[in-house]
Amino acid sequence: MEDGAKIQIQIPAGAKSVIYTLGNETVEEALEKITMKDSGAITVDLKGQATGDLKVHALDEAGNTSRVVTYRLRHKQKQHEISIKKEDLFGEQGSFKFPDSLSAFLAVVRSLTSKALERKIITPAAADKMKAALDDIKKG
Repeated sequence: MEDGAKIQIQIPAGAKSVIYTLGNETVEEALEKITMKDSGAITVDLKGQATGDLKVHALDEAGNTSRVVTYRLRHKQKQHEISIKKEDLFGEQGSFKFPDSLSAFLAVVRSLTSKALERKIITPAAADKMKAALDDIKKG
């Protein structure tokens, strides 16, 4: 998906509203913040992240909530960037969407090179050589 993409949310039969969250909000926070009483489109902002979770559940007249349905959203341009999460006390784990095209492959390697440069694993000169090699590959 692109920045500012719109997603259609439908109020199911028997429900008076739908509550949705984008992120780590709890159900209680969502009830106060993002409640839809009519079906419609919402604008999704992943706030610069490569992926995000859209969590949706319905609320009926009696106040009962349905189970939460989670949709994993991927940013079209950023989905191939490396995201790093702390795994445990001794290390971190990197993840990315496996590339399905040359441009996606180049995006993954560029992202990995950028992360390595940020962490001073490689020198700026080595990063420049990687960028030049990737540019040559792109030219074909």
